Amino acid sequence: MKTFNFLIILSMILMVSFTVSAETVLYYDCDTDMADNPGVPGEQINTGTSPAAGIPDLSGNGYDMWGWASATQNNSPAWSSDTPNGDGLSVDFVGFTRDGYTGSGSGTINTWSPETWTIECAVKFTDVDGWQTMIGRDGSSTGSPDSDFYFQLSNDGGSQDQFRINFRAVNEERYILDSGPDYVIVPDQWYRLAVTSDGTTLRMYFDDGSGYVLANSLVMTGATPADNAPIATGNFVWTFGRGWYNTSGDFCDLSRRYPVQR
Repeated sequence: MKTFNFLIILSMILMVSFTVSAETVLYYDCDTDMADNPGVPGEQINTGTSPAAGIPDLSGNGYDMWGWASATQNNSPAWSSDTPNGDGLSVDFVGFTRDGYTGSGSGTINTWSPETWTIECAVKFTDVDGWQTMIGRDGSSTGSPDSDFYFQLSNDGGSQDQFRINFRAVNEERYILDSGPDYVIVPDQWYRLAVTSDGTTLRMYFDDGSGYVLANSLVMTGATPADNAPIATGNFVWTFGRGWYNTSGDFCDLSRRYPVQR
């Protein structure tokens, strides 16, 4: 089994404009645990064997990141001192079944469906083989095998891996935007990524350490911006470090078995 490292650092932000000031509704900087203490590198964000919140949402809205656990095992991600600039902490999703998620009681973040939005994160991979979902939704509002939302490293049989945003909109149109062939993704390299929607155009920004550039864009086909908002009728939790496919958790190695049409 190959090891998968996904580290969210400093700017996991939902619903904040990348170009203009707007409300931040979810923000993990991954430096602090739920007791307002610095995380301990190597220690899991949830130290027990019951589901529990591990990373606070610094927006103040209470959409904390939980670390998955059961009565017999703990599969939550761990703190890491590996960061893009060498300062602070990040979160490391090492191995086959480690993930974080928004709790089922997180309220409106699980029914998030704005016309304009931004998602931003920083990621680093130990390898770039196969499908590796950074941010996902844990189900399908239409009953299809595909989740409502993926922000991932894609491997669709093309000549190289690309970053991809893939979501189903309110009009049930699925929009897919790749970072494009001009940006080569390699292991052990930090990347900062941002995807924005103004209701009519999707844009993906890419930073490999040289500063953000516009990597690619897509004009969406919905008649109005409201048509192009992400679908959210299922109240599904957001997942970090994994996706969802065909009723199953879409972890790193499992995700490599799924079809090209993803």
